[in-house]
This record gives sequence, structure tokens and C-alpha cells, in this order.
Amino acid sequence: MTTLAQRIANIRFYQLNEQHGLSNNHISAIIKDSTGFLWFGTSAGLNRYDGRQIKVYRHSNANITSIKDNNIIDLFIGPENKLWIKSKKGLNIYQDKHENFVRNVDSVLKTYGLPPTDIIQIERDSQGNFWFLTVGNGLYRYNPVKKTSVRLQSLNGQNITGIALSQSNGTLHTIYANGLIEIIDIQTLVCRKRLQAITKAVDGLSGAIFKLFCDRHDDLWVYSTDVPLGVYYLQKGKTDARHLHKNSKPAALNTDVVTHITEDENNNIWLATDHGGINLLHKKDFSVSYILHHDANASTIAQNSTISLYKDDQQIIWVGTYKQGLSYYHKQLFMFPLVNKQTGLPFEDVNRFAEDRQGNLWIGTNGGGLLYFDRAKNQFKTYKQTDLPNDLSSNIIVSMLLDTKDRLWVGTYHGGLNMFDGKTFKQYPLESDRDGYPHDNNIWEIYQDSRGRIWVGTLSNGLYYYEAEYDRFVSVNNAGIPKYISAIMEDKNGHLWVGGAQGIVILNRSNEIIYKFTAGTGKDSLSNNYISDLLQDKHGRIWIATQDGLNLYKPGSNSFQVFRNTNGLPDNFALNLLEDAQGRLWVSTLKGLSCIHYRESDNELPDIKNYHTQDGLQGLSFNENAVYKTKAGELIFGGPAGFNIIVPKDIPKLKAPFKPVITAFSLFNETLEIDKEYHGRSILINSPTYTKNISLNYDQNIFTITFSPLEYITKEHRRFLYQLEGFNDNWLPDQGDHKITFTNLDPGVYEFKVKASLDNGQWSDPYTLLRIEIAPPIWKTPLAYVSYILLLGASLLLIRHIERKRQKSRFRLQQEREAFKQAVELDRTKTQFFTNISHEFRTPLSLILAPIDRLLDEKLNEGQKTQLQTMKRNAKRLLNLVNQLLDLKKVDSNKLKIDLTLGDIISHIREHVDSFMDLAAVKHITLSFISNKGSFYAYFDQEKIERITFNLLSNALKFTDKNGKVEVILTVKDAANSHYLEIKVKDTGIGIPADQQEKIFERYFQHVDTKNLYNQGYGIGLSITHDYVQLLGGTITLNSQENVGSTFTIDLPLPVNVEKNSDALSALAEVGPDLHPQKHKREQGKKLPSILLVDNDEDLIFYLYENLKYKFQLDYAFDAQSAWVKALGQHPDLIISDIQMPGDSGIDLCKKIKDDSRTRHIPVMLLTAYSDEAIQLKATDSGASDYIIKPFHFQLLIAKIDNLLKQKTLLERTYKKQLEVIPSITAIESEDEKFLRRAAKIVEDNIANTTFSVEDLAAALNISRVGLYKRLLALNGHTPSEFIRNIRLRKAAQLLVKSNLSVAEVAYQVGFNNPKQFSKYFKAMYAVLPSVYKQNQ
Repeated sequence: MTTLAQRIANIRFYQLNEQHGLSNNHISAIIKDSTGFLWFGTSAGLNRYDGRQIKVYRHSNANITSIKDNNIIDLFIGPENKLWIKSKKGLNIYQDKHENFVRNVDSVLKTYGLPPTDIIQIERDSQGNFWFLTVGNGLYRYNPVKKTSVRLQSLNGQNITGIALSQSNGTLHTIYANGLIEIIDIQTLVCRKRLQAITKAVDGLSGAIFKLFCDRHDDLWVYSTDVPLGVYYLQKGKTDARHLHKNSKPAALNTDVVTHITEDENNNIWLATDHGGINLLHKKDFSVSYILHHDANASTIAQNSTISLYKDDQQIIWVGTYKQGLSYYHKQLFMFPLVNKQTGLPFEDVNRFAEDRQGNLWIGTNGGGLLYFDRAKNQFKTYKQTDLPNDLSSNIIVSMLLDTKDRLWVGTYHGGLNMFDGKTFKQYPLESDRDGYPHDNNIWEIYQDSRGRIWVGTLSNGLYYYEAEYDRFVSVNNAGIPKYISAIMEDKNGHLWVGGAQGIVILNRSNEIIYKFTAGTGKDSLSNNYISDLLQDKHGRIWIATQDGLNLYKPGSNSFQVFRNTNGLPDNFALNLLEDAQGRLWVSTLKGLSCIHYRESDNELPDIKNYHTQDGLQGLSFNENAVYKTKAGELIFGGPAGFNIIVPKDIPKLKAPFKPVITAFSLFNETLEIDKEYHGRSILINSPTYTKNISLNYDQNIFTITFSPLEYITKEHRRFLYQLEGFNDNWLPDQGDHKITFTNLDPGVYEFKVKASLDNGQWSDPYTLLRIEIAPPIWKTPLAYVSYILLLGASLLLIRHIERKRQKSRFRLQQEREAFKQAVELDRTKTQFFTNISHEFRTPLSLILAPIDRLLDEKLNEGQKTQLQTMKRNAKRLLNLVNQLLDLKKVDSNKLKIDLTLGDIISHIREHVDSFMDLAAVKHITLSFISNKGSFYAYFDQEKIERITFNLLSNALKFTDKNGKVEVILTVKDAANSHYLEIKVKDTGIGIPADQQEKIFERYFQHVDTKNLYNQGYGIGLSITHDYVQLLGGTITLNSQENVGSTFTIDLPLPVNVEKNSDALSALAEVGPDLHPQKHKREQGKKLPSILLVDNDEDLIFYLYENLKYKFQLDYAFDAQSAWVKALGQHPDLIISDIQMPGDSGIDLCKKIKDDSRTRHIPVMLLTAYSDEAIQLKATDSGASDYIIKPFHFQLLIAKIDNLLKQKTLLERTYKKQLEVIPSITAIESEDEKFLRRAAKIVEDNIANTTFSVEDLAAALNISRVGLYKRLLALNGHTPSEFIRNIRLRKAAQLLVKSNLSVAEVAYQVGFNNPKQFSKYFKAMYAVLPSVYKQNQ
């Protein structure tokens, strides 16, 4: 037998120490201010506690407004609700609005009319007066309304050591150093009574500093902190004192050192002692209980050395210890009484409960046997397993039932079923040869239905029911019933619900299964097959606890509504269910206890409260089936650490919430300090608690607000919603830390509001805690907008003024534009005119130059040749002028191109200078040519150089008078990697004025009057010369002096490493005589190739006919239509046609021939006076085999004709060879094929040799360069250079596809020393760049 110590069983404490933020665990003083903050004085600073956070105030030498000393002795609340701090070094007064301290307390005392002195005690009476007990100056009463003080006259010069105010009447109790007590009227300051009981009791004792405490009945308690006296009790109206100490009878203290006294709401006196914990004195019987520290129990007092004690306005008792911080108690903090070892429970791990008719409890434990708890006597009795047959069969009890006949059925683990009749146990063990017993020794469930039938569920052998008349158990043989039975319940219809590990089955009274529910994938199905409990509430709703949520059965649809932690439960594993008298459902889980108030109309969990260990629960996790509801409506929940007895109606309700306050304001995660400047200004002037408005700059829009409800009892169950009005309209839940952060707010005014939850699930009215104003940037202020409006108005006026000026100038501008358009159109008309007339000049020039070339090939005397050469030279000069006119259009359209060829540039220019010798001789002008080199081979554009020389010499001779002098000076300049050619044309002519020299290169500019000069020109020559020089990358400058002469200087770069094929022209020069008709003799006895000539110029037709008739069979037509008819009828071997003709052009004719299957095999050569590439490209696209530009060299025409006819013949032979089928004869390789194969082999063998040239190939084939040229051109239509390059390019194409080499590596591999040139030729052959070709393949 053991006795339950009820008096202190449920006094459990919360702890607060250094781990929670205290500056020190030595708590010397405790007090609560008017705002609601708790203050703790320690030996290492002052601490302010708001229920969540602790703020520490310490002394700082650098801050004169900091606390004077860190060692705090006592705390008081003085006038104006100021906090007075008594430290080792004196008094301080806390300024709550600024969160700083007044050190000069003497000046404050002076304003109160008090002398500068130390303070022992400050008390406030019911009239609002403050009583100051001083050291050596007695007791003063201060009236804060009148601001006056009155000193109480002490008796016989004795010092008052303590005071206590009555809680019921207007009296003041004082005690002197000798123990005398006076009872004084606080209004009149008249002593009503003197008590000398203490004086007599301590007669002769010295050094004691007496303290007084007055309880709610105005009884006095006297103690001393300096001398171990225990405590003296003086009952109101009596004169004697009762002394309580260690040896007092019947009640005794456990120590005589009392440090503080207070009273709880049950009229119990709390005595704080040194090393004795709390001595709890019960005034009803004057018994004493000891509240002591236990190392194994964290909810006991923190330390037995208690040095401070304080009861606040919420009836929370705060206990300050010597070295272990604070412990605090309130009956609501641990609202659920706990029965465990400390309260006398023999074995804590409990599994089952049952209640007898006397209201006492049977408790089945998990290894400690069966316990009987006599609640009236507070005694336990234990029944344990023995070897006797009439005793308990196992100490592990897993099920229990007290039936209607007061028989206690006990189901055990591995011990079978027991029945206790109050005296002995009858065992029903598993025996294989006996029927009528459950065939399983693990009895998991015992249940009695409304008919009195007892049902037994086993761990592994299904369901049984008890037949009392035969004292046997009958198995329910139904395959649908689970083998493991974990829950049994009868509903209001008499159906039995049986739950196990395979869901739920419902049996009717005939033990037939009428329903079966298992977990499924649908959202309305049972959430889990493991059923831990079943309950039908008073509304008929059936609740099912499972391993995965709480299920509510919906009979209308045979479906289930599931509630999980997402709906508010602490855990998804629901263990057991109970319903209290108010219809609320209590659910135990693995992580706490829940109370659910369910409203059918809400179809949800509108109100759910969760309870945890801080509420007094034995633990977070409960044992399955360890629940019971007593007849008195108590709810019992058990687990591994005992059990809680819960009386739902006695659970204290949440009171109206305290008004929350702001405790901190942070800007960009930095907590703001009072009066500290941020970016040049102070944001917080007062404490955040007293700050109602905050102004921020526009870029200070990320801040955190920390608030506190200043609540210490129900803080774990209080929920808060917050809203920042002006930012969001909805209320958001606080996450528990009371810190709310807002980011990127726009300028504007915002109000931060908070509301708290009430006990009924409703919410309080909102509290407006702070108003925040974020100022707009300076450019969005009202003054800025006014400035914008003024600026806009001024801008509109300025725009109107400017627009009027523009309107006036637009007409002038329009006139200028029209004049400019006319000038441009005139310029375009001039250019087009020159272009058109130049085309017309080309054909006559062809008819002049071609006969001259023929005549020069004849045997003539020197005089005739000289005349013909003069004619040819001037005709070419005329042709040069014509070509320049055509180049004007190319310059305008950016189509002028460079055509570099290798040659002797010195000789080239000398030749053109020589062509002007006759003109110079006629004008009696000395023309001289000077060069620093006799010859210099380089790549240059022969045509452009010729025209530059022509224009400069023409101008020089034109503007130089008789007997003048013109010099052409060439200077080749060598550089590191390049060469430059300087061309100077110097004359002694009329010169150019300085003011006109900048315009000299403008088109159509003339610097002298036409009337004064014969054949002045049109101002085109120098303009196009300037364009030629820029195209070639050079510069042209002028140095001229009027009436002295002019010097034009040209600097041209000479490119290096430029590959250009000159084989064709050099070979043509060598083979030219071979291509000429032999003395106009027509070849006899051989069919001549037929040629159709097409041109609308009869002279050109005649010229061509006369010169070609000896070698070819000729016909002609003067337009495209006639030519088409003759082509269809005659099928000539070749058609030579002009491009520009009346009607269809030559290009149209060529396209028509190539599009017709009857004539597409006929090659077509086009004659054109157009030298631009666009016309040539158009001619090639139409299918022309070749084209030649007028005027042309007749021998070149013959070579091209022969080349086309040879290609046509080779093509016909190849085609015929492919079609000819001679099965019995093997094709014999001709000499030409062997020659080509051998040449290709030689090139391939030298494919990587970058220096391999045409000369090397000719030497390897034992043939001359000219012979190689003629043979390769005849066999494959390519020159030797093209033949070598084509083989290199085809090899490169193979390497690009079959190797991983880069484009540059392939270029070097096939003999190119410049990848850029390689890419250029590759694109010309394959129409794509090498990199693109590689990707496409």
C-alpha cells in the first residue's frame, strides 16, 4: 500500500534559465510592470521577459543612461508606474518610453519631497498613495495627485524594517527592528494597535531584519532573511503569535531560513526557503507540504535554494532560485492531473482501465500486473502473476472488462483470459484438447454488448463470444472476420463493428457479415486498414481511428471523411477515442492529445485543440486502448509514464486576450535602437512598445515587426492572425514566433493589426499596434508633381514656340529637298545617259579594234604598222573612256570589284604613258616617265591602273600649255611584309585654286570655265579615279599652286600571296597564231562545224561572217525569233548571240533553247556590252556555255569557239560510249584517258606540297607548259592551274567527310597555305563553305 500525496501532486513548474536567455541564473528579485512585462533582477544584469523573449539590460561605461550596476538586489514599482531598481551601487529608475535609466535618483526623490536616501521598500495602497521605506529616514507616504509627501513618525526612534498593506481594509502594518508591529490608518496615519508578540518571542535576539507579509485575511506572517527564525503567524484580531519552525508540532518546516512569502489563490501560504525548497502551508489544517527539486522530474522546482518569490496579477507564482534560474507555476499551466511514480503509482506503463461501482479504478499495466486504485483512500493494491492456478496468469494486461455482474475479465499477453470475481482468478488458457476456450493466449479485446453477451478478440485467431450457461467461448466461424481483432463496438442498431488489420466488418445479431470496409484508392474510402479504435457518439456518428488518420463514417453514401494532420491533428496515427459530456471528441495520438468540436453543418473540423506535455500530459505518445471514461465524466488517458485524469468541464477557458504590444522593429534584419540614426535620421524616438507611428523613407521598405501578447499561461494555445492594412486585405496566421516580415512595400500608409483566438474558436476584435508611413521618393512628392505640372506647361509653351518656328522652316526645307531631288535626278539622268551611250559605243569599237588586230597580224611594212598601232591605241583610249562611264553606275550601286592579276606593273604603266606620246608631241609638251625600278612583278588590277593613269595623264596634258612639261614618277617602297607603289603625275599647267582643291574629286566638278578651255570635259575623270584608288586600298592627294602646276600623288599597296591564274592569257598569247585561219583558205574535204550568228547589228554580223567563214559553216539571224526558228530547223553546233536585241533578248533566246529538249544540247555563247557581274550571272543562269564582253580580241573569240566545240564533241563521245553496249569487247583505255589519269596521279602524290606548280606538273609529264595547257584544256576544259586546284578541292571534300580534321587542317593537308583562300575556292566549287559542307554530310 502507498499513499498518494494529493496536495502537491499537481504542482508542477515551467522553467526559465540561462538556456532561455537569462543573463544569470541567480534570481534576486521579481516584479511585473503595468504594461505586462516581467522583470527579473540577477547578479549579472536586469532581464525583461515578454512570454517569448528575454531582453537584458547591463551597465555600460560608454552609456550614461545605462543601469548603474549589474548586481540587482530588489525591484519596486514606484509613482507613474516606473520601475525602481535597487542595485549594489544604488538606485535606478527605468524610463520605459526610452528604455534607459535615470541614475540620479536623489533629484527624483527631491521632487517627491523625500530626502536623498536609500530605499528599502516601496508599496502602493488602495488609495493610490506610495509608501517609501527608507534607510535611516523612516517611512514616507507620497500622494502622486497632490505631489506631496508625509513622514510617519517612528516610535521611540526605532527603525522600521518592513511594511505590509492590508488587502481588505485601509490599514498599514509596520514592524520595527525590535519586533514591534503597528497597525496604522493610511488616511490619518494614526496607529490603531500595537502588537508585541514578536517582541516577546525574540526578546534578546539581535541582528534580525524583520519582514512582514499580510495575506487576504489580513493575517500577518513575520520572517527574517538574516536570522533562521522560521515564520511567525499572527491571526487578525489576536495578540499572540504562532511559531512555525523545523521542530514545531504538528506541522514543521524543513528549514528555518525563510527568504520570501506569498499566497496562492487557494489560500495556501508559500514559504521560500534556503535549501528547503517551497514549504507549502495549508491554513485550513496548518499542515505543511514540501515542494522540492527532483533530478528525475523536470517539472519540479529548479532548486531547493529559493531566494525570491512573486505572485503576479494572473495568479502565476514565480520562484527565483539561487543558481538555477526561475520556476513558475499556475494551475492552468499543467491543466491535466498526472498520476505517476511521484504521486504513488506502483507501475507507470499502463494499458487498460475499468471502473467499479464505487468509482475506483482497475488498472492493467504493461508488465506490472493488475492494480486497484481506491480513489477515496488514495491507495493502490497490486495483483501479480504467480504459479497458483487461482492467481493472475500474466503481468502483461492488454484488455479488460468489468461486466454487468461485476466480474472483471482480464485479457493478457501470452497468458490467456482471466476472470476475477473479487476473490480469485479463473484462468481460460489455450488448451488444444479442451473446447470452449479461446484458441489464442493473446486476448486483445473484451467487449460486452447491449444483450449482455461478452465478445473476445484475439491477436491471431479471430473473434469469440461467451456462452454463460455453458461457461465456454464459441468461435465466430466466418472467413471475412479478420484474425487480428483490435477494436469492437456495437452501434445503436445492434450491429457489431469489428476492426482489425484488414479493415472493418459489420455483423448482424446472427453473426452474419452485412458490410465490409477496406482501404481503397478513392478519396472517400477508408484511409487505412489498421483499425485502432471505434466509437459512436451521442449524435449517432461513427468515428474510426486508424494508423493514417481519423475517419468519420457517412452512412448515406457508405463513404468516409478523413481528418489528418493537415486538418489540425497533431499526428496521423490516431490511437483511441472518447466522447465527453459536452459532445466533444477526444483523440489520443502518437504526438499528443486532441479535443475536437465537430459541427455537422460545417462538414469539417471547425475547432480543434491540441494538448502536449507542457499541459501536463504523461507524454506525447499514448498506449493503444489505454483510455477510459468514468461514470463521473472523467476522461482517463494512459501511456508509458502514467495516466492523466481529465475533467473536461474543469479545463480553464482562455480569458480575453491581453492586449499585445510591439517589442521590436527591425529594418533590413537590423533591430532599430532608440534615438540611433539610420541614414542621417532617427526612426525610433521612443520604445517600440510606446511607438504608434513610424515614418520610413521610400527605400526602407523591408522591415520586421515583433509583437508579444504578454501572456504567460495560455501562450501555447493562443493563436494569432495579423494584417497589414493597406497591403493585404486578408488575415494571415502567425507562425508562432510573433515575428512578421514585410518586403518591397510601395510608398503609402499602412496599419499593422493583430487579433487573438478565444476559447470558443472565435477571434477577438483586432488590435491596431502600429501605423507605418513610407514616404514617396522626392520625385513622387506633391511638390514634385506641382513641379511636373509647371514643367509640363512650360514644355507645352516651348513646344508650341518651336513648332511655329518649324512650320516656318518646313517650307524652306521642302524647297531645298525639291531642289536636292532635282539635282539627284539630274545626276542619275546624267549617269544613266552616259551608261546607255557607252553601251552603244562598245559595238562600233568592237568593229574597229577587231579588224585592226587582224590587220596587225598580216605582213605589213613599218609605216603601216605604226599607223595601225596608233589607231588601235586611240581606239582603246576611247574604249577606256567608255568603260569609265559604265563604272559610274557600278560605283553608285557599290558593285565595283577588284580583279587582281600578276604582271609587271612598271611596264604596264610605262605602256600607257607611251600611248600619250603622240598627243604630247602634238601639243609640244614634254612627257617623261621616271621609275626607281626597271620592272616589278606584283598582283594588281590592270584595268583600274590603266584608267587611273589615263585620267591623270589626260588631265595633265589637257591643262598644260604649249612647251610645258608632264612627268610620271613611279617609286616602289619596300616594307616588312608588303610593298607600296607611289605614282606621281606632275605637270606645269594652270594649277588649281586652294579654295577649290577640296572639291576637285567631286563628280561633275569643273574648276575653270568651259569657254576658256577646249574640250574641258564633264568632271568625271578625277571623281572615278578617286573611287578606283579607294577601292584598291590606296590614297590620292593633290598638291597644286595656281599658274604653277599640280602634282597628284597616289600610294597603292601591292598585295602579297594572292593566287591568281594567268595561264590562260599567257597561253593564249603563245597559241594565238595557231588559232588564226590559215590565209583565208577554206578547209576542203571536211565537214565544217555549223554556227548560228544572232545580232541586230548588220556590221557586226558581216564582220564575224567574213572572218569565220573559212573555218565554220555559218548562218545568221537579226532577232531572237528568227534565230529560234533556224535553231529548230538546222540544229547548229554552236549559237553566238548578242544579249541586247529588239524583242526577246539573247538571254531569253538562250533560256528558250535550254528549256526545249530538242535544242538543249546546243551550246550558246553570248556577246554583251555589259561588263557588270549581275548581267554575266544572269547569262550563266540562263544556261549559256560562255560569254564574251565587247569589244573582244578576235583570237580569244576563236579560242572560246574551239573550246566549246571540243567540249561538245567530247560530251557526245562520252554519252555515246555510255550507251554503246558491246558485251564481247572490253573497253580499251585511250591515250587521252591514260594522260589524264597519270596527271591526276602526279597531283595526288604531291597533294600536300604547297609549292607544286604547273611547271612541276609539265616537267613530270615531259611536256612543255604550252603543250600541257592546250592538252588539258582540250581534254577536260580546264587550265592546268584549275586542274591542280580541282583535285586538291575534291580531296579536301573527302577529308572533311571522313576525318575529324578542322577546316584549317584540311586546307594545309591538301596543299593550300592560306585557309581563307581555300574556303573561297571551295565555296566557288561546291556553293557552300567547308564548315557547312562538313555539317551537311
